[in-house]
Amino acid sequence: MKHAHTFIGVAIATLSLAGAASANTIYDNPYVLGNGGDCSFSTTCAAQAGRGDDFAAQSFTLTSAAVVTGASFTELDFGTIPTDVNWGFALANGPGGLPGTFLSSGTDAVSSSTVLGSDFGANVTKVFFDVGPQALGPGTYYFAIQAVSPVFDTYLGFGAANSGAAETMDGGVTWSPGYEGGSSIAVALYGTGGGVPEPATWALMLLGFGGIGAAVRRRERVASAA
Repeated sequence: MKHAHTFIGVAIATLSLAGAASANTIYDNPYVLGNGGDCSFSTTCAAQAGRGDDFAAQSFTLTSAAVVTGASFTELDFGTIPTDVNWGFALANGPGGLPGTFLSSGTDAVSSSTVLGSDFGANVTKVFFDVGPQALGPGTYYFAIQAVSPVFDTYLGFGAANSGAAETMDGGVTWSPGYEGGSSIAVALYGTGGGVPEPATWALMLLGFGGIGAAVRRRERVASAA
């Protein structure tokens, strides 16, 4: 939805580890500078926009077995975060590699959130919730989410990856590639196994990217002033 893209330019490249301090990061597709977002995955937004039972999903590949116990997504909001999250895991065995066979699904309350920054009056918030536990073997999967939110203005951030997003407007019966013009969504999975870099390593990498983005913006402001 075009309304959500007014927030493109939010400068965030910080990985929050709140709510996952005792768990390994199994998968992380962070929100980064300039990605923007869309609110279709929010129950209130989907209802008002006529998008039905809308879920956004992101594909991920495991090279070793993992057990997922928690998840998060990064959103743009105005101080009101979702109360609950409907979620699901599916195999990437649908038409064209889209979500196919669902492995598990559920609804869990938001357990915590961390505001990472702000831009254009909107908070950039990482929202944490429990899932599963879901045991997964090596392979490619999708993780789908739907935010139960009382407000329209809850925008799921687009992720750093160049691919992997999928969307359904009928609760998972049919899927299409991408999420409202975005190629991926900003989600993370936590638990045990998975064989990914330590969370501290991701945090240092993303802080470095944030510094580069800040330097570029400073140069752009100087050039504009000149």
